[in-house]
Amino acid sequence: MRNDAVQNDTWLLDPLMTEQVARPPILTHDMSIQPRLNETPDIFSRRLYQYTKGAPALCGTTARLLSLHSTPFLCKALDAYMLRFHFQRYPIDIALRYFLALEHLPTESQQIDRILMAFARRYAACNPDTTNTDTTYFLSFALLLLHTDLHAQHARPRLSQSAFVSLASPSKMPAVVLECLYDNTSLVEFMFMRGRLSTDSRRAADRERYALYKLIMSGQVLNLQSQQRLMLPLQYASRSWTAQDIQHAKLKAQTILVTVPSRWRKRQAAQYRVQCLLSGAVRLCRVSEDELDDVKNGRWRSWMIMVTSSALFWCKDMPDTTLRLEQVQPLSDALCVQDALMPHLLRLRIQQRWLMLDAGDQRDAWLDHLNYAASLAMCQDPLDESLCIPVGLTLACQFVAPSMAEPMAGNVYLMRAQRMLTTRQYVTTLCVRHKALVHAEEESRRYAHHLGMLTPLRKSMRDYIEHAMHAALRSLRATQWELAFVACRLNFLRAEQRLLERHLHHHYV
Repeated sequence: MRNDAVQNDTWLLDPLMTEQVARPPILTHDMSIQPRLNETPDIFSRRLYQYTKGAPALCGTTARLLSLHSTPFLCKALDAYMLRFHFQRYPIDIALRYFLALEHLPTESQQIDRILMAFARRYAACNPDTTNTDTTYFLSFALLLLHTDLHAQHARPRLSQSAFVSLASPSKMPAVVLECLYDNTSLVEFMFMRGRLSTDSRRAADRERYALYKLIMSGQVLNLQSQQRLMLPLQYASRSWTAQDIQHAKLKAQTILVTVPSRWRKRQAAQYRVQCLLSGAVRLCRVSEDELDDVKNGRWRSWMIMVTSSALFWCKDMPDTTLRLEQVQPLSDALCVQDALMPHLLRLRIQQRWLMLDAGDQRDAWLDHLNYAASLAMCQDPLDESLCIPVGLTLACQFVAPSMAEPMAGNVYLMRAQRMLTTRQYVTTLCVRHKALVHAEEESRRYAHHLGMLTPLRKSMRDYIEHAMHAALRSLRATQWELAFVACRLNFLRAEQRLLERHLHHHYV
């Protein structure tokens, strides 16, 4: 890149210069340029920019002049000057092109280092969720070295893509991002374009370069980014239950004794105890994980559903004195969430099946009770025998009072102690799993965000990025489903643990 020599700027080289010291006037290209008395770095950087902008020989040298020395005043002035550049949503290679299209880089290595450090601080401030200053500084230097190696006339042999990915691996950027940066840098070289965008050229290569830089300057280059966005059809809205909420739900629960006749005459009929937390009529529609259009064109059916402590009962009619189950599904792996696109519907995942549930005004009650029952099913409540009841038979059932449903008092506290130990073990395991999932979700989101910011200039690379983006979004989607599952279990199991500890404390104290 071309660098114009600047004469008579020795005042900038004084390492003792501070904000409160004024320098004697020194003429530079027939115009005085020095910090005034008590002039702030911000105001001085603006005045210097206006001066270099009006001098054709100094066009694009503001950053170079401010990087002549590492004095505190010049460092602050350089950072203030970098505030003119806005790099939001720009990938690092396009942001570096944008900056170098308006500013000349000096030939002195220490000045280049100061400019790139100021560029890295500004880019990291514009994209705090994507990168940091150290990573940006490392990649900026790597891209400059790569550009010099690829476009220098006498540089042999050229740096390969795999070699660049290996050399830039300490930045901890994904390999697909580094491959895209290499492809863009090798395709079009960096150019100083201040005042040249309107230049007509007969060469097709020059016209293509000018067209690219017009897109960069106008911001339309961002249209080359991937249009895929993360659209999760879930919005977990289950409120955090307390021990009082758990106790209230158990007091409202109904206990049903179901009699299953024996196939052999000599054997007595078996009785099973079922704790029904919630029951009612709902409308259900089976859908896939991704396709939301199935809701409009799907087949909706009305069912009577009973939520027990370990299973989901499907019935045609509400049980009175008889019970006929069409289907029994375990709830140990179930998760119910509110649909983000259709908030009046619930999305239920149970046994790798996806169901849309329309509960009307009772949406929040179904959401909470389904997740609470699924949390209890993980701990395998010994008082609930829902999974033992056969389907397809008309069985006699009886609603019993809570006092008759409880076993003997001596066994109650022993069972509660066992359940508390089991619940505590599950909570400890889920806490470790939740921490790992939070970290994995952050990494997956950052990776997807990196891919979404890339602007590949070559069509083959653009198709490659689109494929990688699709895979990244599916992986992030699965991670967030798992994170919602673990967070839901922790929410209810912690409340259950506090309630059991309170009961045991009152008993033994």
